Amino acid sequence: MDRRQFLTTSAQATGALCAGGVLAACTSDSADRETAAADSSASAATSLPAIGLQLYTIRSVMKNNFRGAMEKVADMGYDEVEFAGYYDRSPQEISTLLTNLDLASPATHIPLQRIRKAPDEVIQTAKTIGHQYVVCPYLAESERASLEDYRQLAEEFSAFGERCTEAGLQFAYHNHDFEFTEMDGTRPYDVLLKETDPAHVQMELDLYWIIEAGHDP
Repeated sequence: MDRRQFLTTSAQATGALCAGGVLAACTSDSADRETAAADSSASAATSLPAIGLQLYTIRSVMKNNFRGAMEKVADMGYDEVEFAGYYDRSPQEISTLLTNLDLASPATHIPLQRIRKAPDEVIQTAKTIGHQYVVCPYLAESERASLEDYRQLAEEFSAFGERCTEAGLQFAYHNHDFEFTEMDGTRPYDVLLKETDPAHVQMELDLYWIIEAGHDP
């Protein structure tokens, strides 16, 4: 089995487990077990539509051999990638490379400071490459010292998100664990959810960090 087959098989197995393959053994009634097993078998034949890789996880390789790393990702069987930096390549270079490797890139992580400094360039770059989402991946500690900071961030996110929407894109925020540490009895993440405009701001859920914070996603 090569790595491309492994990725497909893993996706099918994951789908089966999520659909009830594990739970089938926990039902008390035999008819329920048979129904759950049938549902599981049907789900096992359904693979995920696309499997993606966040390129931040291989950033050291990307830095040293950008094209080689991208070629390897495609060769391994991934369908999509999420960028976290462009390594001095132009938007057109990246767009051409993605096309040549038959890869899609629905989203990109862009630091907040970059968004603030050059919002129009961020949007145009995303459109040229073919991204659908521009994602703010992190908040420096100085940006999030209080709930009021989060309220101001929510306003800022909504404003930039509206610009993205007007350009045919979508803005999103990627969480870590600190947004779930209460301040004055309130979770900052709840502030972001409440104060951002859902028409212009989406949430890219990092399930690991939610669990690390002690919550069930």
